[in-house]
Amino acid sequence: MSVGVVSKRLFRCAVHVLLQVIDIGSGRGYLGCHLSLMYHIPVVGIDSSHSNTGSATERTRLLRKHWRGLVRFVCAVHQCILFMCYVCSESLDFCCLLLLQLEMP
Repeated sequence: MSVGVVSKRLFRCAVHVLLQVIDIGSGRGYLGCHLSLMYHIPVVGIDSSHSNTGSATERTRLLRKHWRGLVRFVCAVHQCILFMCYVCSESLDFCCLLLLQLEMP
């Protein structure tokens, strides 16, 4: 399962039950970072590899630093896609494919 799918399922549980997630064997911390930034769930990642733990800490630090800008950018792209769908009277999938083709060199 992807990090996005697992984090959505955990978030649904968090609304009712979870106060914190302890991710044992967290590796580079993709799931914990996603849960923390997307859903504001406190996460403790535990891994036996110091390099994994260091990478997870650094990536989380950088993502937190730029998170608001990334969210604003994604929202702007999403609004652009929805506007294209409205103007072109096409499906969302078609407009996403069209936008991707326009951006490719």
